[in-house]
Amino acid sequence: MDEIGLWQALAALVVAGLGVMLHGRWARRRTERKQREEAAKREAVEEALHSLAEREEESRIERAGARRMAEEIARLKAQREAEQAQREAEQVQRETSQPEIQAHDSAAGGGDAAAPAPTATESRDAELREAARREAEAHAEAQRIAQAE
Repeated sequence: MDEIGLWQALAALVVAGLGVMLHGRWARRRTERKQREEAAKREAVEEALHSLAEREEESRIERAGARRMAEEIARLKAQREAEQAQREAEQVQRETSQPEIQAHDSAAGGGDAAAPAPTATESRDAELREAARREAEAHAEAQRIAQAE
């Protein structure tokens, strides 16, 4: 083998060594890049799951608040209706406790007798039934609102 052949062989070895070295760097960089991409994907998934959990918690809190609000509205409505029924019952009781005034009013009105007024017990029973019906309707409405959420 002559001197030129030795130089060619040496050059071939250097080129081959450089090729191996460059390929190793390229492979290492590619591996590192893939690892960074996978880590970024995992982080994005974890962030998305965390965000989803937060939104679900906020939604649950909003639903609970809306349900409590609907229950409070229904309770206040039932209370208002019960108070109205109580006032009406008191009015009926006052009217029935003064039969002389009613008889005088009907006689002064031209003698046309109106239908007899219900007794205090009948009026009170009717008012209690009406108040119970209103309260049941308010409760049913609150349940419908809560279920709709």
